[in-house]
Amino acid sequence: MDMEGNGGDILRFDGYDQARRIGQGGMATVWKVRQISLDRWVAIKVLSPDQCTSDEEIDRFQSEARVAARMNHPGIVQVYDAFYRNDRFCFVMEYIDGYTVASWIANRGYIPQDACLFVSAGVASALAYAWERQRLIHCDIKPDNIMIDADGSVKVTDFGLSKSMFTLQARRMAAEESFVFGTPAYISPEQAMGSEELFIQTDMYSLGATLYHMCTGRRLFHDQDLAAMMEAQVNLQDADPFDLNAQLSPCFCDFLERLLCKNPADRYDSWSDVIDEIENLRQNRPLKLGEINPATTRSTLRRSPMRDAARARFLATVQTSASAPAAASPASLSSASTHASRPVASVLSALSASDAPEAPPAPVAPHAPGARRLGALCSSPAFKAAAAAAAILAATGVIAWIGLCQHRASIQRTAQAAEIGMMEIENHLRIKPEDYSKAIARYHDLLNPLEDSAHAALRQRISERCEALRKSRERHVENVLNALRAETRPYIEERQFARAAEIVRTYNGVLAEETKKDRAQMADQLNDQARRFR
Repeated sequence: MDMEGNGGDILRFDGYDQARRIGQGGMATVWKVRQISLDRWVAIKVLSPDQCTSDEEIDRFQSEARVAARMNHPGIVQVYDAFYRNDRFCFVMEYIDGYTVASWIANRGYIPQDACLFVSAGVASALAYAWERQRLIHCDIKPDNIMIDADGSVKVTDFGLSKSMFTLQARRMAAEESFVFGTPAYISPEQAMGSEELFIQTDMYSLGATLYHMCTGRRLFHDQDLAAMMEAQVNLQDADPFDLNAQLSPCFCDFLERLLCKNPADRYDSWSDVIDEIENLRQNRPLKLGEINPATTRSTLRRSPMRDAARARFLATVQTSASAPAAASPASLSSASTHASRPVASVLSALSASDAPEAPPAPVAPHAPGARRLGALCSSPAFKAAAAAAAILAATGVIAWIGLCQHRASIQRTAQAAEIGMMEIENHLRIKPEDYSKAIARYHDLLNPLEDSAHAALRQRISERCEALRKSRERHVENVLNALRAETRPYIEERQFARAAEIVRTYNGVLAEETKKDRAQMADQLNDQARRFR
């Protein structure tokens, strides 16, 4: 396999072919290649030469790679091999046919809360496994290192590499060398200060910073340069996500606030606690540990008074719901029947007062005069009419109550179907993030059954998601058209208008169908110019 190195040289590895570079950064390039022996696609990450400058560093990378290779979890990108050749250190990894969370954010602007919880649950499960099985932490959780596979599953990549790179950073910083590893927008305060004593709470902070970027569409301290951003992670606070995204729940923001505590001891004690809280949020339940006290615990998030007010309303609603009696119990059915027949009971009381004996002191024998008078009362037309009215009213009350229960159940079923539909659309967009038209059409289908006034809030949520998706489509379409304009500009400058028109017309990449009309107009204009310059 031949690969271009950072300096333009060629790297050759036996056993691999069909190489194609799929990513490049300051520290490494990533290649998609075919492993000939097993006839499978793999990814090879090739570190730049300055990352491995001593035998000690090479040994450390290989040791960390061996630890990472022992992990077998569906949420962790598998490491197959690691070797040092041609002055490069290389990781051979599972190839993921999907996209990163970073590209998802770039395409969508921001990620809805339920999708954020879906991603965070996958990441937390993978990190919990790595810690429990290998006592391994990641040290560089960020959107670029979280992938969504073609089947919609969440994958964490760069295990083994990240810990080694951070150790290298800390040692070079201690030697006052100019070297920085880690992404300032997601790095924990203890990492930013160069501490080598890192535990799972370090990854929790980075997960919180990643979720902040996902749900708001902007990084922590986005307006700072890189050096100032790292210092801000240690000392400063950023805006409450509740103020930046009106669709977020206050408890979700409380969850992020704890993840982003400055002191690692103030974050969660274990990944199981994090996973429990994520499940509470997904079920719309209060957090098990509640919110932190800002007076005694400092977080990178500056809490908004609006979040406190929204939390108080939510908790009050939960408490009210918990104390309300069950509507469909047998006791409530009996109560409903009794309540419905109360007017008839009043009629019977009036009849008894006029026709029955006054307060008999003892039970009446069957043939006593009082018994005859009671029998006469029961057989009287007035009593029979009252009894019939009582039966009708009681039955009417029960029927009305059953009808109400059925109506409420229908409303609930419709809402549940819409919620499931929204999750299915989000899952579809994870796999095909550019399939805007189908997703928008499915959102409109969800709106049609939601005519009841009880569905007003749900209709609003779906409408907002549909509108956000429509705006994302507009931005993405414009990006594709701008890319085509940039690609054809050299041909236009050389007056090769027909060639430029052909490129635009035959484009079959992302959003080809969505841009078909605009591309046709562009191609027509270019062909007109071609005819004028003949």
